[in-house]
Amino acid sequence: MQDLIPKLFPGLGAMANLHPLLVHFPLALFTAFILTEMLGLLLRRQDIRAVASGMLYLGTLGALAAVIAGFGAADTVSHTEEVHDIMERHERFG
Repeated sequence: MQDLIPKLFPGLGAMANLHPLLVHFPLALFTAFILTEMLGLLLRRQDIRAVASGMLYLGTLGALAAVIAGFGAADTVSHTEEVHDIMERHERFG
């Protein structure tokens, strides 16, 4: 089973950390949540709004995973003082 992941996703082995991979899921899910919620409100469909709520919850869990991975990633990337300042700003805005 361990050999299956590198065969399916060869780029994952080359990544220093998973933070760049994880940040995209919450962004997509939060965007989809807003659009789906607006559609549910417009059509007055509670079932569509329930799907939107699920996207919100998954996006929140994904954001938590991205934050945790980001804290771990900060220590795995070698960087200069200038890059460190950028990373600190990224952490505050994130």
